[in-house]
Amino acid sequence: MAGLLGQQAAGAAPPEEAVPQEAQQEAQADPTQQQAGGTPQPEEPTPEEQKEFTQIEIGAKRVIHEDPKRFNKFATRLKSGTDDLVNTLADTALMLFGIVESSSKKGISDTVFIRAAEVCLDLIIKLADDIGLQTDEAMAEEALKILTEQLIQDYNIQDEEGAAAQEAGPDMEEAPAEEAAPAEPVPAEGEAPPPGSNVI
Repeated sequence: MAGLLGQQAAGAAPPEEAVPQEAQQEAQADPTQQQAGGTPQPEEPTPEEQKEFTQIEIGAKRVIHEDPKRFNKFATRLKSGTDDLVNTLADTALMLFGIVESSSKKGISDTVFIRAAEVCLDLIIKLADDIGLQTDEAMAEEALKILTEQLIQDYNIQDEEGAAAQEAGPDMEEAPAEEAAPAEPVPAEGEAPPPGSNVI
């Protein structure tokens, strides 16, 4: 019997290793909420936001390319500001954004405001590259920062962090501490307590 059992054990497939509970939990976690290092990904836009976002992008492209005079105006503005191209990119994108925003019948929703500005900046950077100007990722990031700050100032809006803080509301004020009731006087020895007193 021992030999038979030994042969069966030798021919059996090795048992599967148990998957740690933590690994199972990570596998079940929503991949859209995680990135490398555990950083959450930005929320996906709603269908309504995506529709508006697409319309803004199409409108911005038309502003640049449909009218040759306006195209030349954008190109000239970029070429004349090569001594400080980062600020020129941001200012030109802000000009494009203003044209798109003013031509929109309903205006631009707050939920896509900053993203719409990013689209305008991307199109201006592409235009700069097309006319022979040299841009890079670092310049684009700095121009976006300047553009966002200018939008917040000019249009009195908040960035995503500020908007989230506003939605959360101000911190609840602490309730004032209840004032302690004044201590009842203790009658002297042999003296009757005052009427209504709890002193026995």
